[in-house]
This record gives sequence, structure tokens and C-alpha cells, in this order.
Amino acid sequence: MSSGLVYLRPQPIAYVRAHADIGQASPIAWSNLQAWCERMPNRADLQVSYGLTRASEMPNGKIQCTYEAAFEIPFPGDRTGENGLGVKQLPGGAYMRRRHFGTLSEIDAALFSFKNEDLASSQFQLDENRPAIEIIFCNPCKIMDGEMKADLLLPIAISSNANAA
Repeated sequence: MSSGLVYLRPQPIAYVRAHADIGQASPIAWSNLQAWCERMPNRADLQVSYGLTRASEMPNGKIQCTYEAAFEIPFPGDRTGENGLGVKQLPGGAYMRRRHFGTLSEIDAALFSFKNEDLASSQFQLDENRPAIEIIFCNPCKIMDGEMKADLLLPIAISSNANAA
């Protein structure tokens, strides 16, 4: 599968955060966001969802994940953050991108493969200061409904010797 480069602009997002073992944090966060959607049914206007992932290996060898299920705040002055969600800026910058077609449960494995295959064989280094991002092309209130299209983004930093070439 091919990959490319994109530049993501910072933008305000509303999110729900979950901390758990890798593979468990994402479903918890999306489930919590769907519970919020049930309380706020007027969000049919949302067309794109975001998943932000930070993973770290623990001393016992397990991989812990902080995952944020999010959506772009649709317009200035939106009061989403007052209704139980966190609000922050989606981290912008340069990212390596791979298109993914499949289910939400397949994204962790696809992201792992992307990092270990495409990124490892490229001239780029992972930027540890920013999360990996999934841009999921569907309403966040309907995210667990099956097949979807998503862009998987790995934050990159170009090494100094790559610039010299």
C-alpha cells in the first residue's frame, strides 16, 4: 500500500480521552463519545472524526495507550466543550499518510504496520512530540457501524542529514 505526505493545519477539536492497553483504549473512547452523541442528538452535521493515539511501552512490556476520539468543532463559538467534552487544538504539522479501508477494530494493526513498514523504510523519523492521527471519514456518532475510509497519519520530523542530501 502506498503512502504520501500531508500537512495538517491546527484546528479546534472536541474529544473524549481513554487510557488503557493498546487495542482497548480506542473502543472505550469511541463508546464514550457515542454515549455523548446519544445525549446530544443534534450532531448529524459532523462528517469527519479524528482518533489521536499516543502509545508507550511499560516496564512490564505491555503497551499503554492514550486515545482521544474527537471531531472538529464546526464553527467558532460552538459550545461543545461545555457539554462534557474536552476541547483543544488538533496538532498540525507534517505527517506521513496511508489510506485505510476497513473497520475501526482494524485500525490499530494498520497503524502498527504503517509505522513498521512505510515509516521504517522512509527518510523520515517519527516525531514523538505529536500523536498519530486517524482521520475517519464519517460522523463520529456513527463510527462503530462497520466499514469506513480513513487516513492514517504518522507525525514526522525530517532528520538533519536527510536535508543535506
